[in-house]
Amino acid sequence: MANSSLITDLYDLYRGKLLIAYQGDFDKSLLTAIAKNLEKIAPHNTEIARRFFKIFIELTHNISCYSDENNDKEYRDGAGIFVVMNQSEHFAFITGNYASEENLQNLQKTIELINTKDRKCLREFKRKQLSKSNKEKRSLGLVNSALISGENIRFNVKKTDSGSTFVIVSVAIKKVG
Repeated sequence: MANSSLITDLYDLYRGKLLIAYQGDFDKSLLTAIAKNLEKIAPHNTEIARRFFKIFIELTHNISCYSDENNDKEYRDGAGIFVVMNQSEHFAFITGNYASEENLQNLQKTIELINTKDRKCLREFKRKQLSKSNKEKRSLGLVNSALISGENIRFNVKKTDSGSTFVIVSVAIKKVG
């Protein structure tokens, strides 16, 4: 993954607020290790800790669906960044990865659609997605993230000097259950 100093820069920029930050490949063994670390830093409030873990699963799965840097085409392991920040009123879960123009357009449309729906409509949308093919189910993780957090999904795009597109997706979990 390009720019290996990104995580170092994040630590310097957000000193004291970063709970976890990772940059690289998202394979199953790594995700297991990150999950164990999340258990250690998750809040003691059981409901928030449950949402903490579920958001992690959904957002890192999203990287495997949309990342341009898939190192294992069979298992769709992607590459990107994953950050958890401790903000004053919420925890911020942030992922980033390079994405093709097609994936970028699909992701952007999906997030915009999700952010226009209330909880009841999101649950109905999720039920409809479950009946679709695997490729069309890629948005389930984002729908689940919105349902779990109760907040809109934030989406940002950065074009690099080389013309690549870096996509940033973030979800907040309020500290008060």
